[in-house]
Amino acid sequence: MKAFPKSMRHRATFAAVLLSATAMSTAALPVAAESSAIATTLEQGFANPPQSARPRVWWHWMNGNVTKDGIKKDLEWLHGIGIGGVQNFDASLSTPQIVDERLVYMTDGWKDAFRFAVSTADSLGLEFAIASSPGWSVTGGPWVKPDDGMKKLVWSETEVASGKKLTAPIAAPPTVTGTFLDAGGLDFHAQLTETGSAVPRAYGKPIMVLAVPVTASPLAAPVITDSDGTPLDAAVIIDNSLATATKMAKGSADAPGFITLTYPKPITVQSARLFLPHSKLPFRGAAYQPLLEAKVGGQWTKIADFYINEASSTAGFAPVTASEFRMTLAPNPTPRPTFDKPEEGAILIDFFAQKPTTHIDIAQLQLMAEPR
Repeated sequence: MKAFPKSMRHRATFAAVLLSATAMSTAALPVAAESSAIATTLEQGFANPPQSARPRVWWHWMNGNVTKDGIKKDLEWLHGIGIGGVQNFDASLSTPQIVDERLVYMTDGWKDAFRFAVSTADSLGLEFAIASSPGWSVTGGPWVKPDDGMKKLVWSETEVASGKKLTAPIAAPPTVTGTFLDAGGLDFHAQLTETGSAVPRAYGKPIMVLAVPVTASPLAAPVITDSDGTPLDAAVIIDNSLATATKMAKGSADAPGFITLTYPKPITVQSARLFLPHSKLPFRGAAYQPLLEAKVGGQWTKIADFYINEASSTAGFAPVTASEFRMTLAPNPTPRPTFDKPEEGAILIDFFAQKPTTHIDIAQLQLMAEPR
């Protein structure tokens, strides 16, 4: 018999031991009985899960609309459908008063109701947790210095000629509070407070300067027109700022709004960037479905789709050469989430709804010669 190398002998011996042990254990157990027992235990576990496996849910006390009767009914119902526990959140969002007496956070009446909630949950075997503070900020507030607050990464871009010393200052990155760059953004929660606003605080700290080679020549400024041929302010649309916007026609589902970018001569582009402020509201899909097209050979040809978010969206694609481009903004047929379909008798309050408009704000549509 041919001798195996030492390392291979170790692996062969180990495999033999494992195979032997497996064969012995399998032969020693009655397979049918074991399978039946496992199936029964599994079925019982689904029918009556242990406490550790039951889901926990958020339990919002909205704007003091709390009563002991409501607490008892809520917790008994949650226990009855198999919930394992709750995490209590005290929130507001300007929910209208529907109780005789509102229980304001940390007043004596609120503490009494909270004590009752904890004891009721304990009697039902429900785990009870509470958020570390009222509202959505959790551990934030005006007492937090900007240095210690949450940050976002921002940047600016300045094109310079290569081979020459840079004498002019580069563009300063934005320092405004908001979701993305200088977009600012709607503070939906602040809108719904009694004061109706929050105080934005400017903050900025430089991190680094990066030099990135760009091989493509800068593109000429286009003429931008609305769907009815009305000229739009191209400077506002193609600049790097998201804080300024112009209005374009909204259109309809059958005839959606669009804008056309016309260049003096054909250009080659490989990417595009789009920003539509306030078109993506919390807890729902985007309001529009953007489509970028180029007029090639006299026909409009699709280049790219965009996903609208609270930041600008960038799409890259194969090089396209044309002098006319079109951005169409068809309304999204399903912008609302599925949980916006309330059960019969439920009260539905759309906290983040915006007033209907006949126009769309467009803050940025840049076509770029280089891939992004």
